[in-house]
Amino acid sequence: MAETVTAPAVNKPRAYALKALREGRVCVVHARSVPSRDAVPHEVLGRVVGHNGVYSVGYRSGTWSCSCGTEQPCGHRTAVALVVGHPVSAPVEASPSASCAWCREPGHHEDDCPERAEDAA
Repeated sequence: MAETVTAPAVNKPRAYALKALREGRVCVVHARSVPSRDAVPHEVLGRVVGHNGVYSVGYRSGTWSCSCGTEQPCGHRTAVALVVGHPVSAPVEASPSASCAWCREPGHHEDDCPERAEDAA
C-alpha cells in the first residue's frame, strides 16, 4: 500500500502578501502612531494593486477593513500589516466593501473622507 504524503498547510493571505510586497504592489498612504505608545501605528491607510484592481486597506480602532469585500483576513490587509509592523490577527470589519477604509462610514471613498481631511488639517 502506498503512503499518502500531505503538503504542509499554506497561509494563503501571507503568501499573497509576500508576493505583492516582492513585486512592489503595496503602498502605505498614511500611518499614525501615538507618541507615548509603542511604534505600531493605530491608524493606517494603504493601497494594494491586486489582480482585479487597486484595493484600499484601513486600520483604525483595532479593526481592519479592505475594499476587496472579504470578511476573512485577506492578502491585501496582510501585506499592509507586514509593512507597518502590525500584528495581522486584528479583527476584520464585517462589511468592508461598502464603507470608507479610513473612517468606515458608508457612502464615500477614503480619498473624499471628511474625517481624514480634518485629521490632515
